[in-house]
Amino acid sequence: MIEPNKSCYLPNTVRDHASYAFNSYWQKYKKHGGSCYFSAAAMVTN
Repeated sequence: MIEPNKSCYLPNTVRDHASYAFNSYWQKYKKHGGSCYFSAAAMVTN
């Protein structure tokens, strides 16, 4: 989980938290036929 004092909290940036969340979803559902295509729900911007 992404919570203070948990192993996946740092670095504490929106980008890193989003990356962790999308990757966690993919890791959980890929074996059930899940796709890595998120319909542009996440996009890296500067």
